[in-house]
Amino acid sequence: VEVLKVSGSWTTEGASDPDLVRPGDRIFLRAHTGRFLDVESDHAFARWEDTGDWQSLVIEKNPLVVESSDPTMFQPGDLAFLRAHTGCYLDVQDEGPVKARWVDLGVWQGLELAKREPAPIRVGDTIYLKSHTGMYIDVQGDAVQARWPDQGDWQA
Repeated sequence: VEVLKVSGSWTTEGASDPDLVRPGDRIFLRAHTGRFLDVESDHAFARWEDTGDWQSLVIEKNPLVVESSDPTMFQPGDLAFLRAHTGCYLDVQDEGPVKARWVDLGVWQGLELAKREPAPIRVGDTIYLKSHTGMYIDVQGDAVQARWPDQGDWQA
């Protein structure tokens, strides 16, 4: 998926690069279909080319997860949590549909960020979201699922 950002939460000194994706940023994820991930009720879809409230996700880090990377930005390998407009986080229970059912920051909600270049995640980057099952989130039609351990076109 491609990362687009509308608003950031960082105003501290040293956070002057507006294209870096940082914890608390409001982002949109565009699938290879050109449509953005959205959440309705507790289900994730990729139905529209809109960037409205239903497509808006807040990207966060779990304060209980200790990572060796900079806590003020996201790097490949970091664990991210994507909060939908409903207040619930995207989650993957098993191989299959992506949902947004709980306000927990647990194993099912954690998504490992991956991309081809070993550099911080920036606006416009193509990233891959790996679930705890080892499967990457993919889009087929308007369905958002985690079915394969691939970083292919459907996962981009």
